Amino acid sequence: MSTLIANEAAFGLTATLPDPQLFHEFVATWREAERQVPLPLREEICRASAVVMDTLTLPGGMTLRAAVASLPRDMARFIGLTIERMAVLGGAAQVHAAQRPAVLVSLQVAQWMSASINAVACNIWSPTRLEGLRGSVLDTELAVLPLYENPGHHDPDSSARDPAKSLLPVSASRMLISALPEDQGRTTWWAYCEHRFFHRFAGSRSGIDIKVHWNGTTNPNAKQTTAMTSVPSWIMPALKPFVVLNCGCREL
Repeated sequence: MSTLIANEAAFGLTATLPDPQLFHEFVATWREAERQVPLPLREEICRASAVVMDTLTLPGGMTLRAAVASLPRDMARFIGLTIERMAVLGGAAQVHAAQRPAVLVSLQVAQWMSASINAVACNIWSPTRLEGLRGSVLDTELAVLPLYENPGHHDPDSSARDPAKSLLPVSASRMLISALPEDQGRTTWWAYCEHRFFHRFAGSRSGIDIKVHWNGTTNPNAKQTTAMTSVPSWIMPALKPFVVLNCGCREL
């Protein structure tokens, strides 16, 4: 199943905002969606925008080039770089969507609604768009990052530290951004660091949220070493391109 994140036009609605503001909302939503998806899965967000900046228009008639020019500098840079590296245009995006789960982000949506695409329309263009990412279609398809917590059991600077447990890496929370879920339950995640250790994050689900904490490493010098056999075999090759640098492993 593929997911389509689109604008109001995808649902036959009239845009309620002027083109510059509408485009600003589009880019803000797009960026937030990327932030909440782990790095190894972000390439699954297919940016189905047009490279021809002067032919694609927003609902009010503004061209994409003019819309980009109306953005704050950081947003304009984001979408400019994205358009430069984009390769999923027209039929190519349709083929990609048919082959594997993906999120299509599109400004001009009619062509993505054809019967040949197995898609679910998911409109997150709204002032409350960010509240809808967890437990949404996006979460179902691409695994939105869990919330990170530090109960202190592994933290050498915490009064709750258990001396028998392995030490928490300095950059554990940042490490989670490059992690992948072990299975569909998404309560166990794995990351891979510059020292060639795999790190486990585990937790539980509470409503639509999942909270995880760092709870193990394959570092052989750790007080409680996690066996390599505990790391799912498919996780190893999937994570190796996403090595976490400056991880802050303490037990070296």
